[in-house]
Amino acid sequence: MSDERRQLLAEGEKFADFKSRTIDNSFGSWFAFDEHGPDSPPPSEVKTSIAVWVGLYPTVVLLSLLLWPLKMPLWLNLLVGNLFSSFAMTFVTMPYYVNPLLKHWLRPPANVPKSRTNWRGIGISVAALAFWTVVFYLVTKVFWHLP
Repeated sequence: MSDERRQLLAEGEKFADFKSRTIDNSFGSWFAFDEHGPDSPPPSEVKTSIAVWVGLYPTVVLLSLLLWPLKMPLWLNLLVGNLFSSFAMTFVTMPYYVNPLLKHWLRPPANVPKSRTNWRGIGISVAALAFWTVVFYLVTKVFWHLP
């Protein structure tokens, strides 16, 4: 080995102290469960899509209700709403609502039958969406009359 190669390898050692992590689905950090280890299979795209729907619906409706009084034009309302919903989904909805709610469905324990976790996850998703649908119906049609 040449002296130049030894020197370059020695210099490269300072870069060896890092952790590499593969993002295993299109929603990246929204579904990071490190306690299962790096060899744990990622949730399917169907599961992650449903989980995003469970979080996105209440987030978007709540933000729409908050932005409603500002009477912005549609294009501006959507621009601002999308910005806020992206942050809300990343920092609030997914880590504190959806992931705890659907954790055992998205990354089921190895010792539980898949059919059991799938039915349970679908049931929880349907119940959560039904709950928010009723809440938002009551808020927008009964208590606060919006179109």
